[in-house]
Amino acid sequence: MSNNLPHEIQVKTLADGVQYILPKRQLGKARWLGLIPLIFGGIMLLFLLVWLFIPAITAFKDIGEGDSAAWAPVLFGVFGLLFLIPDGALIIVGLAVLQNNTHSRILLQNQRLYAIERLGLIRLKRKRPADRITELEIGPAITSAFEDADHTTIKIFKDIDVLCGISAEGDGIQPLLIAPGYPRQLLQPFATELAQALDATDRTKLVSERGPAVSVIENEDESDPTVPEQFTEEKRQQPAGAKSIIEHRDDGLTITVPPLGFFKSSKGLGTAALLWTGFCTFFITMTILADTGVIGDQDNNSPPWWVYLLLAVFMSVGIGIGTYAYILGKRQAIIDVVGHTLLVTRKGVRNTTQAEWHADDLQSIDLGPSNMKVNEKPVMQLHIQPREGKRLAMLTQLDDRELKWIARTLRHALGVGRR
Repeated sequence: MSNNLPHEIQVKTLADGVQYILPKRQLGKARWLGLIPLIFGGIMLLFLLVWLFIPAITAFKDIGEGDSAAWAPVLFGVFGLLFLIPDGALIIVGLAVLQNNTHSRILLQNQRLYAIERLGLIRLKRKRPADRITELEIGPAITSAFEDADHTTIKIFKDIDVLCGISAEGDGIQPLLIAPGYPRQLLQPFATELAQALDATDRTKLVSERGPAVSVIENEDESDPTVPEQFTEEKRQQPAGAKSIIEHRDDGLTITVPPLGFFKSSKGLGTAALLWTGFCTFFITMTILADTGVIGDQDNNSPPWWVYLLLAVFMSVGIGIGTYAYILGKRQAIIDVVGHTLLVTRKGVRNTTQAEWHADDLQSIDLGPSNMKVNEKPVMQLHIQPREGKRLAMLTQLDDRELKWIARTLRHALGVGRR
């Protein structure tokens, strides 16, 4: 174990790697966020119990009356079993957060970096190739999502340092969030230790010959982007797999973000919409078949009117999500820098909007959270903040690394700082 690591962090040396076990989180008032999955999971559990038992009771009654088609409501009820497992996991996670019974484990093994979250009985595991990681960035893991929230919400997160995390990033890989929800003073020495361990995983070269492979940064300072040394060649290059197209000119540049389509642009909403409408279509079909007497006995299996109303509500939700995903998939943006002027053109399904600022009128260009969340994590977007007027937020369809690159490129081209 390194002498620089806090004593709360346990280190287990393995035959083919090393494992770091962090202590249980002490979230303070933020632990009350566990009520959100707990209450939602409890409501869903009651709904699923009704879903399971009513068809079962109906089936037993029909079997007793000699109905050979009683299997139809049974199938309808059994289908609800698919949702019991995720709903139970949701309840367990809520209880674990409320009881401060969560902690992180980080495993470096077989050229892979694993981030493992223990939430009570639930175990979540994610991994990235260790040799592709070039940067460990320490920063707020949760609080940034609430920077525009009201005062009551902010009070829950008054201890900002409690809610930091480490973002492991590299070319061609999605960022991996490591150990969210821990104090900064605990994560800083741990990130340094982890950087050294990641560096040692590459056996093809000696560490002394190539210097550190992984850099640890905290609160990256680009307040003066006009200094050439700060805009390094590494930051100038587009991330691997970038969707945007950049064109350099003598008087500036143009960044074009083309439409990404129904699935890629919606951060999973398109897939969710198809699954949701698929389930609803199945239930509606079974209900109509039972109502018309195709399956079961028409007199005994005809559902009440409110069943159709409920199914229509559920179907409308799926259609609404799908429509929103379609709108997101059609969006495109063109960002022009001409001299000291920034021109942003956004094209949607129905309209096109433009905004223009002189560099002196811009306060900052940076990343920030949007109102959209995926797995309870806010989706980031590009924030252009003028000195006067409303902030322009855009490009939620791009990943964080590409957004960082666009923000850095624009700051350097216009001489604008971060917020």
